[in-house]
Amino acid sequence: MTRIFIADNHPLVRKMLREILEREEDLFVVGEAATRQGVMEGVAGGGVDVLITSLSVSGAGAGNLISELKTLYSGMAILVLTMHPEDRFAAHIINSGASAFLTKDVPPEEIVNTVRAIMTDGNHSKPGRTLAKTETAPKKKENPFTRREVQILKAVSSGRSISEIALELAVTAATLKRHFVRISRKARLKTIADIEEFAVRNFGNEL
Repeated sequence: MTRIFIADNHPLVRKMLREILEREEDLFVVGEAATRQGVMEGVAGGGVDVLITSLSVSGAGAGNLISELKTLYSGMAILVLTMHPEDRFAAHIINSGASAFLTKDVPPEEIVNTVRAIMTDGNHSKPGRTLAKTETAPKKKENPFTRREVQILKAVSSGRSISEIALELAVTAATLKRHFVRISRKARLKTIADIEEFAVRNFGNEL
């Protein structure tokens, strides 16, 4: 029996994943959480074989969370779900210690197959793509951001909250939000979640 813990900040997503997994006789959901802290508390003790987590929980500090969990529970496999199918971001997540990376639009059976695959061979990537662990991340392209915007993106990639970043940079929350607007326009992003993922992909390894 494979023991699975589900982490996503959307109740409907957690419910959907639970229903998909518990249709299978060999898979059992032992718990779920909506926050990073909830994940840490839920997997404490090592009674979880596979953690399925989305970036809505791990946020901009996805790599840090995964690395921390793998240090504490080396035997626990981690499957990361995301809305954005980008090879470069996938490589960052895999290099952080995740066993697999899938987009949320995959068929339900692919999630089940992936869980079984990582329990069997320890690593699984999206069909048709190979995500090998590498010693160094790919070099980043030139970016149009100012020095202050780069500082903000690095802070976001580490998982800091808006209030923490504003305090660290000695600016108001309103000023920080104006920077977010400019960053969004330059990178063609729409939401704070998009900025978080962009920051992890492009600035997460610079900390």
